[in-house]
Amino acid sequence: MLKYILEIKNRLFLICIAWFSTIFISYFYKEILLFITVQINEHYYPTSFYFIFTNLIEIFNTYIKLIVFLTNQIFSLYFLYHLFLFISPALFKLEYKYFYYLIKRIILVWFFSIIFFTYVFLPLTWSFFLSFQNFIVINLYFEAKLNEFLLFYISLYYLCIFYCMVFMFLFFILNYININSKFIKKLRKIYYYLFIFFSTLISPPDIFNQVFISLFIIVAYEFLIITLILKFRLVR
Repeated sequence: MLKYILEIKNRLFLICIAWFSTIFISYFYKEILLFITVQINEHYYPTSFYFIFTNLIEIFNTYIKLIVFLTNQIFSLYFLYHLFLFISPALFKLEYKYFYYLIKRIILVWFFSIIFFTYVFLPLTWSFFLSFQNFIVINLYFEAKLNEFLLFYISLYYLCIFYCMVFMFLFFILNYININSKFIKKLRKIYYYLFIFFSTLISPPDIFNQVFISLFIIVAYEFLIITLILKFRLVR
């Protein structure tokens, strides 16, 4: 028992050191990190776009929030790695393969979610809401506060990650279901409704984007089903 307590203390100590080290290093590159976060969607900004701040310590608080946000992403992966190493000696061979496969898929979907968020989801959302300032009768101009933009960015990021993970677990469950054509046909309509519902939640309130994301998810779902059916028949 003392051996496991000592291992937990050592791993927690390493995790804490990694967290504080990342915070410390990120602080020295805070301007670069903020520049990368802001300039990701420069093609969707107006030509004279700029940020404003209304509080003396607002910029400093924004730097701290950005650093903690980025550090927590690295910390989550590092914590997941140590957790898997800690429980792996107590697992059977089949359980080890199962958890290793699950963690690997979580990491892959996580990176895919970041790419999807950066180059698809955030630009579409940003472009959609900025389009409302092109009003014919009234002259409207958007002046973004730095801390509000970061809050918008972080909220949208976690929303995208959450729904991508839900989508991944849906496919993960399907992978361990005994493939049956009647079962798939019975649940197809339900999954289609769920896909449309998820696409409505994660996409801007624009019909074109909602239809595009819904079709993309449905095509990916059908491709996975066909792959699983062929795999199951080959195994048999």
